[in-house]
Amino acid sequence: MILVPGPHILNGMMDLAALRVALGASRLIYAALIILAISAGLLVGLSMLNVSLPVDPPGRIVPLGLDVIAAGVAVTAFSIFFSMPLRMLAWPVVIGMLAHALRWLALAAGADLALGAFVACVVAGLVLLSGTIANGIIAINIILAMSFGLLVPKIVIDRISGGRRRTKS
Repeated sequence: MILVPGPHILNGMMDLAALRVALGASRLIYAALIILAISAGLLVGLSMLNVSLPVDPPGRIVPLGLDVIAAGVAVTAFSIFFSMPLRMLAWPVVIGMLAHALRWLALAAGADLALGAFVACVVAGLVLLSGTIANGIIAINIILAMSFGLLVPKIVIDRISGGRRRTKS
């Protein structure tokens, strides 16, 4: 349930943020239909078997270190599920563990669930944004180097040839 509609919801929200309203709305409607189908299947199955979901007692408190390791395992599983190359696996795991630790600390400090998730997402977004900015700066430097590499020889050749112009005969 968590993995199946997640990418559609995320991509739909990103499409809406990029003002691709029709595509974003379509993806969100598709995700809502997936959630509806899963929920309906669960409710029909429970009613056919005449059972209900048990209400569990509150869980035990898990130390931060173990919780962060479990988050790293979850990020690893999610990344492998979506066929991420193994050489790139370390970055999402580290960022996911960091974000989860910050969420855990925010909740321990008295923040509600939404604020804890917001803190985790902002930090993960800033880390990814800094990587994007670094890659953008590298791309700009490459483009500038290529431009100068093409322009400087042309300027030198034009100066060496001086005012000599070719005439057609």
